[in-house]
Amino acid sequence: MSLGSRGNVTKITCRVPVGRIGQQGLRLDQAIALTSEAQEHNLSRTLLRKLLNAGAVYLNGKRVRVASRMVRGGEIIDIYWDKGKSPDKIDAGKFLPLRVLYEDEAIICFDKPAGLPTQPTLDEARANLFELAKKQLSAREGRSVYLGLHHRLDRDTSGVILFTRADRYNAFIGEQFRSHKAAKLYVAVVHGKLPKTEGRLESYLAPVDKKGKQNRFGSVRSGGKKAITDYLVLAQTGRYSLVEVKIATGRTHQIRVHLSELGHPIVGDILYGSPAECYGKLGRHLLHAHALSVVHPVTNNLIRVESPVPPEFRQWVP
Repeated sequence: MSLGSRGNVTKITCRVPVGRIGQQGLRLDQAIALTSEAQEHNLSRTLLRKLLNAGAVYLNGKRVRVASRMVRGGEIIDIYWDKGKSPDKIDAGKFLPLRVLYEDEAIICFDKPAGLPTQPTLDEARANLFELAKKQLSAREGRSVYLGLHHRLDRDTSGVILFTRADRYNAFIGEQFRSHKAAKLYVAVVHGKLPKTEGRLESYLAPVDKKGKQNRFGSVRSGGKKAITDYLVLAQTGRYSLVEVKIATGRTHQIRVHLSELGHPIVGDILYGSPAECYGKLGRHLLHAHALSVVHPVTNNLIRVESPVPPEFRQWVP
């Protein structure tokens, strides 16, 4: 074992034990929990899944976020744990009940509110859509329910989020998101008047720096992941524009980065250039996942689920 630290962040390095995994392999979170280092630092499987979701775990030097990934033994694991991070408390009650946009036996779509993280974070006290959705459905049905998470929205982005209702549908739905066949349509309010009514933005994106504890992404010449963003201006004033955005890829902060680099950051997005007073007025950035289209795992029909554009968007661009 080796241990290091940077600020409040502790790095824990361990090796997946050989000889205790079995011929079929073992889930990554289960395998880490077997290590003496995990036991020494009281890393429960619940905490390990949160660390994985947060991108704080590296497998043989490569970041991994999938707790169910199979390992065989001997792999080197690096875990970065910010023990001193204070809880970001969110009043869960103000988001309830969550609005259901579509539901059947295979999938369910919620209308995610702005200000609510999609998934669990390292902060135990922080409300998130995934846990609130499970609790709401469990209370309604009087039993524990399953939800499969396949895509995410940033905390301050509102709109359509899809979950699977049983694990047998995961492969079919997951492949559509991995291959970018799930069509995502967004609406945003941006600063300024765009020079063209429509266009395509292409670049390779990667983390470029930090603002506080948040990673900022940007276009790079090498080492990034390709991102393609198409936009269409729906309405504009002298100071703001309402744009429709389609993404052919799903990179972190993709829409936010591309619009900012175009010179028209999303209103309220202080990480990418919107003035702080805009966020102060809104408490969010004005990006909304308006529609999601997928092929249904049972019927094989194409379905489209929409979330109405929030009324505050039209207060900026009537």
